Amino acid sequence: MQQADETLAGSHVVVVGGSSGMGLALAARAARAGARLTLMARDPEKLARAAREVGGAAVRTCDLRQEATVVAACEGLGGVDHLVVTAGEYRAAAFAETGPQDWRTMLEERLIGPMLLVKRLAPATSVVLVSGTVSRKILPGSTWGTIALSGVEAAVRALAIELAPVRVNGIVPGAVDTPLLARGRTETAREDLKAAIAARLPVRRVGVPEDIAQTGMFLMTNPFITGETILVDGGAVLV
Repeated sequence: MQQADETLAGSHVVVVGGSSGMGLALAARAARAGARLTLMARDPEKLARAAREVGGAAVRTCDLRQEATVVAACEGLGGVDHLVVTAGEYRAAAFAETGPQDWRTMLEERLIGPMLLVKRLAPATSVVLVSGTVSRKILPGSTWGTIALSGVEAAVRALAIELAPVRVNGIVPGAVDTPLLARGRTETAREDLKAAIAARLPVRRVGVPEDIAQTGMFLMTNPFITGETILVDGGAVLV
C-alpha cells in the first residue's frame, strides 16, 4: 500500500507564485524531495533568481489577471503531476470605494486565473490552492477578498469531486513573513507590525514561508486526503 511521505522523485511540480515567499519555499522543499520543477510568476527577473535558488527549474511568465499569459504559460508544458497555486495578493478596500473593475481584478487573480490553470494543466495527482484567512474571519474592507477566497475554498471541494481521482486540497495561511507583508513598509515598521501580530496570536509569532511549504508537501504526498482546506494561521481565526 502506498504510504504518505515527502518523496516526489520523478514528479513534475508546477508552482504558481514560485518566485518568492510561500511558493519559493515550497518549490525549494519539493526540489529537495526530488521533484522536477516549473515555476510561474509575473516577474521574469524574480523567476530567474528563484530558479537558481532552488538549484535549477523551468520558468514560465504568468499573470493570473491576464488570460492570454496563463494560456501561453501552459503551452507545451508536458505532463504535470502536482499543481500548486500560491500566487495572488490581497487588497483591502471599503466596498463603497470599489467598483466592477476592482471586483473583476480580484476574481481574475484569486479564482478565475487559478481555475484556468487547473483546466489547462489537468494534473495527474494533485492540486493545492492557497486562499487566506479573510475567507474565515471577515474584516473591514475585506468584502471582495472574502468573496474571492471563499470561492477558492468552495472550488477545492467541488473540484475534488469533478476531477477525482485527482486530489484537490487547499491551504489557508495567516500572517506570513513574506515580501507581501513588508511591501511599502520600512524595516522598523515591518518589525513593529510583526510584533503586534505575534502578540495577538496564540502561537505568539507570525508565520514563515516554511510553515506553508510543510503543509503543501503534506497535501501533495498524502494519498488519502482530498477536498480539505487546512488552516495554517497560528490560531488567528480564534482570536
